[in-house]
Amino acid sequence: MNEGYSSLKELLTDLDPKVQMEIGNSIWSSQGFQIEEDFSSNLTNYFDAESSELDFN
Repeated sequence: MNEGYSSLKELLTDLDPKVQMEIGNSIWSSQGFQIEEDFSSNLTNYFDAESSELDFN
């Protein structure tokens, strides 16, 4: 799924040079919740996303 999304994203952004497509990806976790390193790496490598902590209280 990760590789498929990455390939689809590249395909869609390269279809027509006159069209500009921007994608904003991120994930927000509760403060103190540890995101596993492998998951964080996949966010960056496949989804061009970043993770952040937020106080949901």
